[in-house]
Amino acid sequence: MMSELVWYYVDVHQQRQGPVSAAEVADAYARGDTTGDCLAWREGLADWVPLAQFRDELGLAAPATPAPVLTPAPAYATYAPPAAALPKSNRG
Repeated sequence: MMSELVWYYVDVHQQRQGPVSAAEVADAYARGDTTGDCLAWREGLADWVPLAQFRDELGLAAPATPAPVLTPAPAYATYAPPAAALPKSNRG
């Protein structure tokens, strides 16, 4: 359940937002305007802390597992050039 405390948070553009309600912080998170790494503060806290620490309190969805970073294959493969055809030995 979201509290009626006054909240402040830092958005992805490093701008402080607030005072806002807990619901507004959760909405900003859902829109991607802030992330779990961004700092937040609410009444009762001594310091700003990462928003992710309030995931349960604000009902924030857990961050999606990032997709693995794939390196695209080159358009062509780099192989050593084939050895020149060796002349057939004279067997005779």
